Amino acid sequence: MVIVCESFYHWETNESTGYRKLVLHIDNKIENEKDKFNDWNGIYKTCSKCKEILPACTYFFCSGSGNKDNLHSYCKICENAKAYGWGRNYNNELNLEGKHYCSKCDRILALNILYFSKSNGKNNKTGFLSNCKECNGGKFGIYKINGNTSISIESNYKVCTKCLYELPSTDEYFFKNTNRENGTSICKKCKGFDYGIHRTNRVLKIDGEKYCHQCENYVVENDFNNRTCCCKKCAKKKRKLYHNRPEIKESKKVFTQKRRAKKKELINDLTVEEYRDTLMFFENSCAYCGLPESESYVLYDCELHQEHIIPMSKNGGYTKNNIIPACMPCNKSKNTKSLEEFYDFKDSFTEERYRKIVEFVDSNT
Repeated sequence: MVIVCESFYHWETNESTGYRKLVLHIDNKIENEKDKFNDWNGIYKTCSKCKEILPACTYFFCSGSGNKDNLHSYCKICENAKAYGWGRNYNNELNLEGKHYCSKCDRILALNILYFSKSNGKNNKTGFLSNCKECNGGKFGIYKINGNTSISIESNYKVCTKCLYELPSTDEYFFKNTNRENGTSICKKCKGFDYGIHRTNRVLKIDGEKYCHQCENYVVENDFNNRTCCCKKCAKKKRKLYHNRPEIKESKKVFTQKRRAKKKELINDLTVEEYRDTLMFFENSCAYCGLPESESYVLYDCELHQEHIIPMSKNGGYTKNNIIPACMPCNKSKNTKSLEEFYDFKDSFTEERYRKIVEFVDSNT
């Protein structure tokens, strides 16, 4: 096979960012080297071992024997060679053209750092190893790009080995690494982060002050909340947003009621999921007057209360068959009354709703 790659690399500038990208010229136009012999007009020779008929040339047979054609009787494969291929003289010709023949994989490649690893020059006059990088267990490309003198990188810049962009060698684009002087070789974006300073209070230290990532300001160290990594003002806003989430409100409500029941040594086994089923049974409205929860927010600025059918003062536990949703006025006016007493007391508490509550209690007892 033949892979011909004349040039080495070039830079492409990204118009949006203004940074250059390294483009390596790895051309994978692959042809079969043996196709050259499809129109072979010379003499053919049969290998004495494998009996394969091959063109009588030094590509398939080693030269230098007592035979008339000056070729070995066995083909190169039968003589334990790794592949068919040309000899050293052919490679010398290719080296003058800036190419090299890898006899292991039967390919002609450009003689540069993309395809061949560098050697000490004692055994190879070219300065590169005889076999290509793929045959030596690697991949085509450049390792240690930033330390390669054959690539012109601007000063105080570094090439990310993953996206191949030339970026400033600063904490904004690359993470620090204790084992390397210039930090990591992969940029922050390729590691799944945005460009910028992370952990500002470790990277950019200012005595007596700390950086708040929420309001993006430096604040006095005493006004900084170390648990939330932001200033106390921003921490207060975060707490408010957290506690106003519906699922957190439900959990807090259940926790508070359970704690009250536990103090009075009453049963307290109602879960959040069970209370959601109760709300669905009463269609997210007050069990006594039918006020929807959405209107409760408008009129009283609060959600429906968890109301005890049998009051806690009369040993009513915090269980599924004793807790129903009620609006704030109904919950307050019921107080310690029994269900029957409240039915006689409240005009908006209809017989239909009374029967629905009884049905609910019976179905969960």
